[in-house]
Amino acid sequence: MTTSECKSCGARIVWVVLPSGKSMPLDAVAATMFVLEPEGAQDGSPRAKAIQVRASHFSSCPQAGQWRKDPAR
Repeated sequence: MTTSECKSCGARIVWVVLPSGKSMPLDAVAATMFVLEPEGAQDGSPRAKAIQVRASHFSSCPQAGQWRKDPAR
Protein backbone atom coordinates (compact mmCIF):
# COMPACT_ATOMS: atom_id res chain seq x y z
CA MET A 1 0.00 0.00 0.00
CA THR A 2 1.39 3.36 -0.96
CA THR A 3 0.91 6.51 1.04
CA SER A 4 1.13 10.16 0.15
CA GLU A 5 1.17 13.39 2.11
CA CYS A 6 -1.85 15.62 2.75
CA LYS A 7 -1.27 18.92 0.93
CA SER A 8 -2.85 20.83 3.83
CA CYS A 9 -1.53 19.35 7.05
CA GLY A 10 1.30 17.07 5.95
CA ALA A 11 -0.16 13.90 7.49
CA ARG A 12 0.39 10.54 5.79
CA ILE A 13 -2.72 9.40 3.89
CA VAL A 14 -3.86 6.46 1.78
CA TRP A 15 -6.22 6.99 -1.16
CA VAL A 16 -9.02 4.48 -1.76
CA VAL A 17 -11.66 4.25 -4.48
CA LEU A 18 -15.26 3.99 -3.26
CA PRO A 19 -17.90 1.86 -5.03
CA SER A 20 -19.20 5.13 -6.55
CA GLY A 21 -15.83 5.57 -8.29
CA LYS A 22 -14.87 8.60 -6.18
CA SER A 23 -11.53 8.74 -4.37
CA MET A 24 -11.34 9.30 -0.62
CA PRO A 25 -8.30 9.93 1.60
CA LEU A 26 -7.87 7.80 4.72
CA ASP A 27 -5.48 8.30 7.61
CA ALA A 28 -2.48 6.05 6.99
CA VAL A 29 -2.31 4.92 10.63
CA ALA A 30 -4.79 2.14 11.34
CA ALA A 31 -6.61 1.65 14.63
CA THR A 32 -7.70 -1.66 16.12
CA MET A 33 -11.43 -2.01 16.76
CA PHE A 34 -13.52 -4.97 17.78
CA VAL A 35 -16.72 -6.26 16.17
CA LEU A 36 -19.09 -8.77 17.68
CA GLU A 37 -19.45 -12.01 15.78
CA PRO A 38 -23.09 -12.95 15.25
CA GLU A 39 -22.78 -16.56 16.44
CA GLY A 40 -21.15 -15.70 19.79
CA ALA A 41 -19.48 -18.22 22.07
CA GLN A 42 -20.99 -21.60 23.00
CA ASP A 43 -21.95 -20.33 26.46
CA GLY A 44 -23.98 -17.50 24.89
CA SER A 45 -21.55 -14.72 25.72
CA PRO A 46 -20.56 -12.36 22.89
CA ARG A 47 -17.43 -13.14 20.90
CA ALA A 48 -15.38 -10.35 19.37
CA LYS A 49 -12.99 -10.20 16.44
CA ALA A 50 -10.24 -7.57 16.10
CA ILE A 51 -10.17 -5.60 12.83
CA GLN A 52 -7.92 -2.83 11.54
CA VAL A 53 -9.71 0.34 10.42
CA ARG A 54 -8.64 3.71 9.04
CA ALA A 55 -10.59 6.94 9.54
CA SER A 56 -11.53 9.29 6.73
CA HIS A 57 -8.86 11.98 6.62
CA PHE A 58 -11.66 14.54 6.25
CA SER A 59 -12.51 13.88 9.91
CA SER A 60 -8.98 14.43 11.22
CA CYS A 61 -7.47 17.09 8.95
CA PRO A 62 -7.57 20.57 10.50
CA GLN A 63 -7.82 22.06 6.98
CA ALA A 64 -10.51 19.72 5.59
CA GLY A 65 -12.94 22.59 5.01
CA GLN A 66 -10.78 24.13 2.30
CA TRP A 67 -11.25 21.00 0.13
CA ARG A 68 -15.06 20.95 0.35
CA LYS A 69 -16.85 21.48 -2.93
CA ASP A 70 -19.87 22.93 -1.07
CA PRO A 71 -18.45 25.49 1.41
CA ALA A 72 -21.95 26.05 2.89
CA ARG A 73 -21.67 22.81 4.90
